[in-house]
Amino acid sequence: MKRAIVKSGVYQSEDAFWIRPVIAGRRTWRKLRAIKLKPALDEAAGLLVAHRQSASGSCRSPLTKGTDFAEVADMYLEAGCPNSLDEGRDEKFVAAEAWRLEYLKRFYGTWALDDIKRGSLMKYRTWRITQISRGSGARTTQIDWCTLSNVLNFAVRSGIANFNYIAQERPRLRADNPRGATLAEKIAHCREFAPADGNELNLLAHYFFAERESEAIGFQMLFEAFTSCRSSEARRLRIDATNTDQPGFIQGNHLFISRSKHGVYPYVQITPDLKDFLECHHAWHQGSHSGNPWWFPAARISKREPDALKPLGVLSLNAALRRATKTLGLPKRSAHGLRSFYATRRRGDGATEAQIAAEMGITSIALLEQVYGGRPPNWDGMKKISYWPDNAAPAWHKWKPGATRELDFGIEAKKIVQMQ
Repeated sequence: MKRAIVKSGVYQSEDAFWIRPVIAGRRTWRKLRAIKLKPALDEAAGLLVAHRQSASGSCRSPLTKGTDFAEVADMYLEAGCPNSLDEGRDEKFVAAEAWRLEYLKRFYGTWALDDIKRGSLMKYRTWRITQISRGSGARTTQIDWCTLSNVLNFAVRSGIANFNYIAQERPRLRADNPRGATLAEKIAHCREFAPADGNELNLLAHYFFAERESEAIGFQMLFEAFTSCRSSEARRLRIDATNTDQPGFIQGNHLFISRSKHGVYPYVQITPDLKDFLECHHAWHQGSHSGNPWWFPAARISKREPDALKPLGVLSLNAALRRATKTLGLPKRSAHGLRSFYATRRRGDGATEAQIAAEMGITSIALLEQVYGGRPPNWDGMKKISYWPDNAAPAWHKWKPGATRELDFGIEAKKIVQMQ
């Protein structure tokens, strides 16, 4: 179709008048309703002025599509919350998205998609934190923003919206919190939540091993400290794994895992210390959870699925650590802090930064230093941390084959008290 410019940004074809505004960064044709030149010029002027004003977020552009957010959110859920490749997600992900969309629809429900811009995000945060009873609400708000962006991306791929205006322009999480403002403070924050040494690590393990229901938590905590695995990676391990593609399979001195966050090296090398720990874990699992396929089984059975066997919940370890540290009078400790514990211990062993990054599944040395800090220049001569407590047998030797259940904390070196 040929269109010739007439005047003031108005074009004319054989049967209509047109304008060509910039929408979502691209020049786009829009047909005018007027069929005569003067009314077309007036219509074009009004539309283009309103369109330019919409760039500030103060109003909706009359030239963009106006599908309600709630309608598209329901379409997104019905499609299985597809990713960028239009592949549906699992039930757990869809359920979490549905929960967050209930709040997003209450705020954005009647909004046109092209009205959802950066200026509205902080207004949503102000509204959202009034619904939260614990914490600042900053983390919850950020995750909601991710879900909001997922819906907008789905709308763009489906041709419903022109552009996702918040894809790259969301405000920084906790922008009003000075503790998260600098890289140095983030690194300190990570190290701050790590166990101080083997004594504290074993103290926490003894706390969990004191009750049958929390034994799996104790083993998961120790496993993450031994391997630097994330909780999501530890939860995938299966006793019945039969090949290298299945998390939990052991071949030689390698334990195969499934990395999260695009991590590299899908295995953990089994060192003598880790082998000793795994033997105790196996003895515990055989004695307490024989037949359960998960390395770290959930203690509680779901009322909806009483016959289902599941691993510990994704947040179980952090929740348990909060309870334990409060009871024991310790500083805050977290699952992510266990990865920092591993990095610190391996530096004490003399491992290179490249070795540590590979063992932790981190893609580069730069990322290792960004998250866990660089190797201190005065490392030589510093006290090295260990998995074992000082002058005592470790907590996991409660299940050491052939050992007594009473651990001797008065000895001067590693020792297993043998049965008579």
